Amino acid sequence: MMKKNLFRGVSDLWKSASKCLRMFWILALAFFVVGLGTLGTVRTTGDSYELASKKSGDAKDPAIVFRVTPPEDMSASNLYVTKVYVNIGTIYGEIGSTATLRLSRASSATAAFPSGTTTSSSIVFQNLGEASEDDAVSNALFNWTAFDITAVSTAGWRVSTYPYYQLTSRTCNVLINEIVFVAEDTSLAAEDRTQVLLTAEINSASVLPYGKDGSPETARKSAEAVLDSQYIPSSAQSSFFRFTEEEAYSMMSVAEVRAGSAYTSGNVYHVDGTYNTLGTDLLTLGTLIFGMSPFGLRILPFLASFGLLIAGFFFLRRLLHSDRAGVVFSFLYVFSGMAIVFGHLGTPLMIGAFFFILSLSFCYRFYAEGMKAANFRSALPLFFSGLFSAAAICVNGAFVIPVAGVAALFVAGLVRQGKARRYYLDLAIEQAEAEERSQPSQAAAEETEEPVLSEGKKKVLEVLGEYRYKNSVASAVFFSLLVLGTLVLSVLSMLPTYFSFVKVFDQPDSPTRSVFSLMWKAFAGGFAGENPLSQSAWSVFYSLFSGTGSFYAVTATGLIPALIPALAGIFGIVFSVFRIANICRKKQTDKQAHTSLRMLLILLGGFVLSLVTSFAAKNGALFVFLCYFFAFLLATVSWHTLEADAKACGKEKGLRAAEKVCLALLIVAFVLFAIVTFSIPLPSAAMAIF
Repeated sequence: MMKKNLFRGVSDLWKSASKCLRMFWILALAFFVVGLGTLGTVRTTGDSYELASKKSGDAKDPAIVFRVTPPEDMSASNLYVTKVYVNIGTIYGEIGSTATLRLSRASSATAAFPSGTTTSSSIVFQNLGEASEDDAVSNALFNWTAFDITAVSTAGWRVSTYPYYQLTSRTCNVLINEIVFVAEDTSLAAEDRTQVLLTAEINSASVLPYGKDGSPETARKSAEAVLDSQYIPSSAQSSFFRFTEEEAYSMMSVAEVRAGSAYTSGNVYHVDGTYNTLGTDLLTLGTLIFGMSPFGLRILPFLASFGLLIAGFFFLRRLLHSDRAGVVFSFLYVFSGMAIVFGHLGTPLMIGAFFFILSLSFCYRFYAEGMKAANFRSALPLFFSGLFSAAAICVNGAFVIPVAGVAALFVAGLVRQGKARRYYLDLAIEQAEAEERSQPSQAAAEETEEPVLSEGKKKVLEVLGEYRYKNSVASAVFFSLLVLGTLVLSVLSMLPTYFSFVKVFDQPDSPTRSVFSLMWKAFAGGFAGENPLSQSAWSVFYSLFSGTGSFYAVTATGLIPALIPALAGIFGIVFSVFRIANICRKKQTDKQAHTSLRMLLILLGGFVLSLVTSFAAKNGALFVFLCYFFAFLLATVSWHTLEADAKACGKEKGLRAAEKVCLALLIVAFVLFAIVTFSIPLPSAAMAIF
């Protein structure tokens, strides 16, 4: 019965909604479904194990020895190991260094594992930063890389002859996420062969170093983390299956948060220092729910991108009192491609933008409407505005600049509330003076000890008291949530990331920094954080992912794939500046002109602050996206103004034709760059044009 009533309620809401509102929800649902479906694979690598390298004084190389067996319905004599896929996480060396993994085969666990050119295979993995060796494999962290056994042995290694394999790290400690042994059945014709997943188990006596209690069995259980998610990975060079380098840096931060207080002396630890702690916490939450997979890392950033679409629509709806204007913004936002590309980027980037726009929306509600009563309920918009501003700063410290704009909007709201106070106070004073003129003085009233106040004077005192409390409540709620909220959120979000920051900025065996010192490092990272992958956020072609090989994909965004939306944004900015100058030049004093002026100044202020922050912040891509966001808002407001003028002049048909042309160009541009928007693999010759 409850489900039936709920369905009926939703149906009634849909029927009562305007045509434009329905169109928006259809577009938003399509954006959500398509974006979620192309977010990335949900296959996870499970837990991780730190494989140590040989140190001075070690009698043997630290290693893991695996024993592989074929499926029950297949013969080991016909199976040859052709590829061994390995997924590594953090390389515990300096940025720009390399790590070498070696895989050797043997006939038994006690036999020698030779390191010759035909008896072992090695891979040199590049850490983040510029390559220091020519043969190093780049963009390999948290992605699958294969030991190609056929490169050292033409047919591969026969499973029945060599069922044991030893994995060692030759240079530094490495976090191993997963290893998968794959064979082919040579009894079949070459065109009929398929990859066969071999069953692998760990020899307990082979794992060095032993566990904390010195027990081989404890060591074996810890090392089993590299075999807890067995599947044959996809070889497609697309961001659907692989992480970008920027995302790998985020995954390094997440991995250290999940590792907690565990550390190894001599390791060089890494976290993405450009983001504050709350962003890392939220990314970690996604991986805890959906695993260490592309989907798990990207789900919350994508939901934030979807939330920005919703927030932008309702912000414009309140700003212009028009559902149609919100739909125009939605088309610009969705078909620019940037929202999907950045929403598919597993960094806290979109989460911070979402918090900031929510903060601005709630603060504008206070600015436009003020407080209806001097109580906390009427101050709820300011409560949420301050809270979301604090959350944005806790995602990226550089948000302190645009949040200063929100604070300025709050002060402007207090000024407007002061004007409302002056207006109602004047009415009350006028009423009190009118009452005094209409009633002659009475001697009897003068002789009383407590003179009776007239209704007008009571109204004066009521207005004075009401607005005194309104201003006090508003200031207390907003600034306490902004300042204290930032402090409290910073402390709470530092708790899960505390050990990871200690590993990077302190000595984990004997930490000397306080929590507040680490909080400051996290906040300052927005302006001076370490990120070896940072590049010019205003580059003409901003590539987020680029595969390799003859069949690969590229994910990119920037001015080229977003050309039409960029032109729309430029139009909005130019038109808004012209409109403001025209209002000021003609000294228009009517209510509509003042409303338009305030609206444009707020949006232009948001654009300018985002522009300034994109140059001041360490990694400014987030704020470049915000520049586009505010430019889309300005374009929508400009279009709304032109539409009103066209209706007044009887030129509405010409405007409708221009709208159709712009929409067609927007969709065409989106379709042309859908390849790089959704990271679709193509032959290298076709990808060259991108």
